[in-house]
Order: sequence, then C-alpha cells, then structure tokens
Amino acid sequence: MFAACLLALAAVSTPAAADEAEASGRPVTVKVLLSSRSDACYDPGDTLAIKRLTRIEQQRVNESGGIAGRKLQVEFLDDQRDNEQDRREH
Repeated sequence: MFAACLLALAAVSTPAAADEAEASGRPVTVKVLLSSRSDACYDPGDTLAIKRLTRIEQQRVNESGGIAGRKLQVEFLDDQRDNEQDRREH
C-alpha cells in the first residue's frame, strides 16, 4: 500500500502535472483504497498501520514543500468489505 502511495505521488509530480499544479495552487489529493474488517474477532491492525504510515508520509511531504509547491491531501476510502457499497457508488 505504501508503494502505491509513492507511485501516485510520482505520477503527479511529472513536469506537465507540475505546470498545472503551480497554476492551480490547489492541494494534490491522493485517495487510498482500504478494505477493513469488522466481522473478525481479531484485528490484525493493518488498516490502522496503513493510515498511520500514510499520514506520516503526508506530513513529511508537506513539510518539505509539498508536490510542486502544493500541499498533499490524503483521503481514505474504506469499503469495509461491502461489495454492495461499490455498486451504490457507481
């Protein structure tokens, strides 16, 4: 998951994206897809770890100037393993 975030960051920091980014001044938004579980008696902690590590990286990127001068914003999209939720959103 962490690698996916880094790939998303690399994709937005291309020269063409940087020109558009500087012109708009809006934050760069990266959406992280999660699938947490509430039906198990044991929580392995992976969802919490993904959120925590992503927020740490978001803070690091923003403290170092963001992406092409724009702040990084992260949104977590959690389907909670509900297949019907995917159908309702499309």
